[in-house]
Amino acid sequence: MKNPEQKFRARRLLVASAILTSGIAFGSLPGLARAADTATTRAGTAQTAKSKAHVGVDALIAHLHDELKITPAQESQFQKLADVMRANAETMRTMAKKRAEEAGTMTAVDDLKSYAEISRAHAEDSEKMVPVFEALYDSMSDEQKKLADQEFREHYATHHHHHHST
Repeated sequence: MKNPEQKFRARRLLVASAILTSGIAFGSLPGLARAADTATTRAGTAQTAKSKAHVGVDALIAHLHDELKITPAQESQFQKLADVMRANAETMRTMAKKRAEEAGTMTAVDDLKSYAEISRAHAEDSEKMVPVFEALYDSMSDEQKKLADQEFREHYATHHHHHHST
């Protein structure tokens, strides 16, 4: 059985995975990260974490569908986006699980390499999102585009990145 510190680190990594998944899914839209975070932090076992992460990404997808007011004509494009979101979520879940399992024996160098690997996967998965979201965005009405634009602006206003200076 893991000690409390290992459990905390594993849970923190799963939460980080949920947040990364949200970012991959759609630029970490507001509310989406909270949905994935809530689903993931309640996970107690690997199987529960997997099912909760699946529920989390589905909550993200449902949120997007509602917020962007997807029309029946846009449904097939939206489903392509949802498929990429689910695949990206699975990639991040798998990587976070591996990192959590190895956390107790990682050296500082291993930890940095693992972080770099997850960062690369995040960037690659984000690139996969661009064409499918762009096709959907191009089909949107001006009102829908404004909603999507606002979701992104709100995200970056509340989830700004911190840069370290020397």
